[in-house]
Amino acid sequence: MDQFIEVIGSSTLTESVSRYRAQITLSVRAASRETAGEEALDLRDKCVSTLREAGLIQTEIQEGGSEIWRPWFLKKQAGQETSFRLLISCDEMERLYRALGELEHIVADKKRHTISVSMNRPVFAASEDDRRDAQRCAISAAKEQAEVLAAEAGLRLLDILQIEQLQQKYSRSGAFGDEDWGFLMVGSAEEADAGQGSAPLETTTRETTVSYRVRFGASAP
Repeated sequence: MDQFIEVIGSSTLTESVSRYRAQITLSVRAASRETAGEEALDLRDKCVSTLREAGLIQTEIQEGGSEIWRPWFLKKQAGQETSFRLLISCDEMERLYRALGELEHIVADKKRHTISVSMNRPVFAASEDDRRDAQRCAISAAKEQAEVLAAEAGLRLLDILQIEQLQQKYSRSGAFGDEDWGFLMVGSAEEADAGQGSAPLETTTRETTVSYRVRFGASAP
């Protein structure tokens, strides 16, 4: 019977945010569907124009669809609500927040118009060199474990017979939206500009664990 020793080796690498992501929901309530739709479309166009003027480029703004509904819980009030959603993806946090801060002026005097911003999970990335180093460290860790077990069992460790990559595990970074939750109120343009002069901070990071199930051949010494 073939003898083998099977262990799991793990290693961690640090990933940094490569893109910040947000979703902007624009809603308008009106007495009729036509009015709500027209005003919501106009609000969407103003929002896109404002974001572009604030520094976002066209490829960083994507269409997120629309929704039309009548609130059932407001039966005594006639009304239809139309919403549009924009998806934002930007590689610079300060530029993103500065652009979002400009949206407040669009609905400052509009009681039936609302804009809400939710931060989605950021996109994390690591260099290929760091990822390969973590993979090599995981395999080395597996070999060290197998050597200890082989010595205790009175066996000689042979070559690798099989390697299976296991699911990666991610730590929580603490950033808004990292777990697909979190809500950001649109601040004023003054608040966004004030952030420009603040001390620079380190980019948000998270720890990623890579693991492999490794089977080594074993034989009597």
